[in-house]
Amino acid sequence: MNKLKLVRIGGFVGSAALTAGLLAAAVSGTGAYFTDSEAGALTGTMGTIAITATNPTIAFTNMLPGEASTHTVGFTNTGLNNQDVWVVFPQAALGDFNHLTDTGLVNDRGTYAEVHVTASGTAVFDSANLNDDATSCPVGAGTPACNPLPSKILLASNLAPGAGGDVSFSWTPAAKYSNAHQGQPELNLPYTLVATQHGIAP
Repeated sequence: MNKLKLVRIGGFVGSAALTAGLLAAAVSGTGAYFTDSEAGALTGTMGTIAITATNPTIAFTNMLPGEASTHTVGFTNTGLNNQDVWVVFPQAALGDFNHLTDTGLVNDRGTYAEVHVTASGTAVFDSANLNDDATSCPVGAGTPACNPLPSKILLASNLAPGAGGDVSFSWTPAAKYSNAHQGQPELNLPYTLVATQHGIAP
């Protein structure tokens, strides 16, 4: 093959390669493949955790030794999200876990009171011995077993919006109360119904 033919062939190959490169660049640069698109947007609004109570004021009157007084409080999830519902008592009104400093608070009563708490018909707390001294009477020790009222109790879990339930409080002064207790204050315990996000404790 003479030099002239070699030059022509080389020029042809070079031109073909250049043309292919330009074509590829044109295809990739102009989006020659079929496409389609749809615009969107990201927005968001916050949910709500809310609770409404029915008959929340509990006032036991004319209590007698050995006789239970019971009151039921209803609650409804008025928020937009599922929620847990708790009853919360201030620790300052329950006791300080030391029987040497008893001042007549709820858990200072020991066996002088019996307490029952039910949530929508299910028992969630029962005690005939409220002694809270963690050293001399840990939970489960003694007869009846020591079991002080805790500062929070779960009443409902994952309650749906619009759904409701109730909590019943029962307090029984001990039958061993003497005449000296007639007309005396027996109970002073604030409480709060607290709704939380599911799985979150107050």
